[in-house]
Amino acid sequence: MEPLLVLSGPSGVGKGYLGKHLSQHYRCERLMATTTRPMRPGEVNWRDSHFISNEEFLSLERSGVMFMCNYFFDAWYGFEYTVSEGIYARGNTPIVEIYTPTIAKFLLDFPNAYTVFLMPSSTELLRERMHEREQDNASIDYRLQKAEEEMDSFRTVGHEYYQHCYTVTADNFDSIVADLVNNCHLRKRNETL
Repeated sequence: MEPLLVLSGPSGVGKGYLGKHLSQHYRCERLMATTTRPMRPGEVNWRDSHFISNEEFLSLERSGVMFMCNYFFDAWYGFEYTVSEGIYARGNTPIVEIYTPTIAKFLLDFPNAYTVFLMPSSTELLRERMHEREQDNASIDYRLQKAEEEMDSFRTVGHEYYQHCYTVTADNFDSIVADLVNNCHLRKRNETL
C-alpha cells in the first residue's frame, strides 16, 4: 500500500489548492474530510467535503467507521475509512490535510506517511487568500489567530514530525509542486504501478 501524503499548514496557505492540483495531474486523490462545519459559497457536498450534522458525525465516530476525529474551528472533522480504501483501490495515493497539533496522533496510525508542512511567507498572504474566499473580517481575524497557533505548534514541536517544509509565497507554487512530486515519488496520472 502506498503511503498517505499529509499536507499541514494554517488556513489559507493553499493545502486544498495544492491537493486539488496534485489530484488532477498525479496518481493522488484528496481524502475528503467529513465535517460539521457549514459549507462555504460554491462548495458541494461529497465533492469538497462530506457535510453532516453534529449528531450524524458523533454517530459515525461511535460506530468506528472514522479516524482522526477532532474538534477545531468550532466544528468536527474526521475521515471515513471507506473513502480512503476507495482511493487505494483506484491505485492512487490519498492526500490528507491534518491539523498540525494532531500530527503525532496521526503518525501513530500511519507511520509511513509523507508529511509536508506549508508555511506562509506572511500572515498578510493568508489574509488576502481569506478575503478571496469572501470571509468576513471577524472570521478572518479568528482564523488568523488560529493560524498563528498552528504555526507556533509547528515551530515548537511539530517540525519534528514533518519530512518537508515549504515556505509559500504568491509565486512559488510550481517549484513546490516539482519538489514535492520528486520527494514523495508521486506518479503522473497516466503512469501505472
